[in-house]
Amino acid sequence: MKDKDLMLFLNSFKEADSDDINKANLNLLSQLIPKNRFIKFDIDITVNQTELNTANSVGVLLYDSSNTLSNVLVVKNNEQFTINHHVGVVSIGDGDDCFIVDDIEQAINLHLNLDALNHSHQIIIAPNRLFNNVVSDFAKKQQVTIFCIMTEKNDYLKRFDGANVKLISLIDPCYNDNLFKYPSFQSFLLDADFVDTHIDCRFGTWGKLGSIKSTGQYKETTYPLQAFDKCKTAKFAIQALAEHTKVPLAMAAQSVLGVLSHIAQRRVNAPMLNGSVPCSLWLLTQGESGDGKSLVAKWASKAIVDFHTAEKVKYEKEIKAWNRLSQKERDEQSPPVKPKQEYIKKANSVEGLQDLMLVNDTKNIMLSTSEAGGFFGTTSMGKDKLNDSLSTYADLWSDGSFDRVLSQGGKSNSQVLNGHVDNARLTLDLQGQPVILADTLNNDKMNEQGFLVRFLYSFPHIDPLSRMIDEDEERNKIIHDNYMLEFWDVCRKLLELYPDGAIFNEFGDFVRTELKLDSLAQKRYNNYWNETLMRINDKDPRWKQYMIKRLCEQASRIATVLTYFDQRDTITQADFENGILIAEYSLAERVRYGKNPENHITSDLEKVWESLINYCKQNQVEEVDFSYLKNKVVSSKLKAKHIIDPIIEGLTDLNYVKQYKDYSHSKQGKEIIRINPILLKS
Repeated sequence: MKDKDLMLFLNSFKEADSDDINKANLNLLSQLIPKNRFIKFDIDITVNQTELNTANSVGVLLYDSSNTLSNVLVVKNNEQFTINHHVGVVSIGDGDDCFIVDDIEQAINLHLNLDALNHSHQIIIAPNRLFNNVVSDFAKKQQVTIFCIMTEKNDYLKRFDGANVKLISLIDPCYNDNLFKYPSFQSFLLDADFVDTHIDCRFGTWGKLGSIKSTGQYKETTYPLQAFDKCKTAKFAIQALAEHTKVPLAMAAQSVLGVLSHIAQRRVNAPMLNGSVPCSLWLLTQGESGDGKSLVAKWASKAIVDFHTAEKVKYEKEIKAWNRLSQKERDEQSPPVKPKQEYIKKANSVEGLQDLMLVNDTKNIMLSTSEAGGFFGTTSMGKDKLNDSLSTYADLWSDGSFDRVLSQGGKSNSQVLNGHVDNARLTLDLQGQPVILADTLNNDKMNEQGFLVRFLYSFPHIDPLSRMIDEDEERNKIIHDNYMLEFWDVCRKLLELYPDGAIFNEFGDFVRTELKLDSLAQKRYNNYWNETLMRINDKDPRWKQYMIKRLCEQASRIATVLTYFDQRDTITQADFENGILIAEYSLAERVRYGKNPENHITSDLEKVWESLINYCKQNQVEEVDFSYLKNKVVSSKLKAKHIIDPIIEGLTDLNYVKQYKDYSHSKQGKEIIRINPILLKS
């Protein structure tokens, strides 16, 4: 019966009078809620083809958590029952603390006692058969408090595990007899003679989270934050980012390096033994869904986004003013130059990047995305085009040039242009989930053709518990952090200004300069070059050999972006050593990843967990019907009982999920899978 139908149905019955209410022993309740909440049933009624014994009874109207009429509590003699299964309650008061009880007399006494203690409260009376569903429903909107006898504590904890419920476990169930004697409700809770304990069910019984992945002996590499000691502004920003976004230092550092790379690649090149190369960095960071990948990238790149947004706003104002000029004035004045789209947050194909550089003359691009799957999953990275794409990326990395045959218009008679671009720069800051990166990082062609070996890697472990926040933590506090403000200010300054003595070519393009190595840095460069060559072992996988060969170049690029951000024009030995630290960290991380067999094949347990957590986050739910999970959420290959049952048991053992039966709709009950709420917030 729908809400409107219920209202129309109940309108056929008259309001109960005082005699009716007294006979039903509801006199005290009638003094606390409006009289029109009581109706008189003269006859038996039929609901959903079931006849209910309602003749000569009083009905109390029940409302759900949205204050919508949803049910009726029938009171007849000593019997009480509802006319349907919908959540519905009687509410007394509208104070701060919400208490839910299943007995009318006890609810009234609790209300009177709390009034005597001047304790702001609201009492929710939930019919016994609806109690569990009422608690779960109201707990979604606010914390609710319930009582139980200590012998039933574990049952209640299991029942409301993870819910926003405060459970008061009582030694003496007759708490109402003495409650009014205490100076406050808090003092009552502290009385060990009456109260066994009080527990927040959100955190009460889940236990320590296990790890889906077994890292075995391959422990996470410590990130060398000391590499930023000469670049304090960046170092303090990394620490502030990690603190505010609740991510590991490694993840924050990768995003900051991406920002520094984009800023530096616009103005300078990195020194090599025979000439110079772009200082652009390519970064790849692994993180699970909800681990804060996009959040840390957003705040790290704020100055870049603000800079390009300001340029766009300025252009729109100028072009509107130019369009308002007369034709003669427009002929005499060149139109404003449209700013170039240098910062891209959405994954792009190599052809899309080429078009930006060739057609739009955008020579400095930063692609930053937390969905690396979109980048590696483009058609240009597919089997048919992969060789050409990898060749183009290799050219962009090495000297910033490429050739492209570009068809204008896509029509049979369209003009075909041969396009050559040089002096282009590309920073990649890619972040992806393990399930996405596994296929990519184990792609032989991407490894052996030298594409993946150009990346700086980080595979940080993120404990969901490390991302918990204090209940009084200020929203967006990072905006006012002095270290972040200083970092963004330096970013803006370097984005806006050209260095002293800037040179421009005949096309008006800025000519990048090479940061020089001082004499000690040059010696360290030469020695490190030789050291890396001596480390190459034919027994190692080819990707590792290729990465070792590029360590010196990576160190030079890193040292360049750090030195430029520190607004110096010469790389010292200490700068180069700092570049080595980060390059070696990346190699160690990639080796660790390669040695861990679980990184090669995504386990069935991981696949089910990914599907389950993504479904719950996308649909904003905390639990899933087990039958629905098998048939609609996970892959059909995994729904067989002999596969899915052990997986759910495994996730339960790891404290990722809990199983329980919901009997609210059927006697047989439905098997429900509930997600650990900590993992939904991460």
